[in-house]
Amino acid sequence: MATSANPFATVVLAHLAVQATRRDAPTRAQVKFQLTRQLYAHGYQRQIILDLYRFIDWLLRLPDDLDAQVWQQIKAYEEAQQMKYISTAERLGMEQGRAEGRAEGRAEGRAEGRAEAARDLAQRLAEKRLGPLDEELTAQIAALPVERLDDLALAILDFTHRDELRTWLDAPPIV
Repeated sequence: MATSANPFATVVLAHLAVQATRRDAPTRAQVKFQLTRQLYAHGYQRQIILDLYRFIDWLLRLPDDLDAQVWQQIKAYEEAQQMKYISTAERLGMEQGRAEGRAEGRAEGRAEGRAEAARDLAQRLAEKRLGPLDEELTAQIAALPVERLDDLALAILDFTHRDELRTWLDAPPIV
């Protein structure tokens, strides 16, 4: 596993892990925990850790039992490191959200929440890389279909100016 302190490296590693662990949930759980642990180890600001964790969680979906195990590992790691980046209220909210998702049927609610988290992360990554975005760019990112958000997150790594983002957003998706 790479050890780059660049948050964009985490995005790339998470994307690669999706492909490498497509049919191997136990390995995916290990990778998910390792990526999360690296967020803490690099000393990122709280909001960056939360945003990147949401992205990792969105990409590296796990069966409920493995998801619970990873969450327990994260909690234990936080306590061992005395890092409370994910507050009690956020933990309780996540646990309640998981319970409601199981009760209501996972597919629709989780997909919508993950899409929102992915859009938020894509916008934050773009702002981190390119500076504040104008309303038009923000609206274009918000309007992207979920299928293009992974591509955007990876493309942002190559952008050096907002015009490159505009060009990417205006271009038709590559099929």
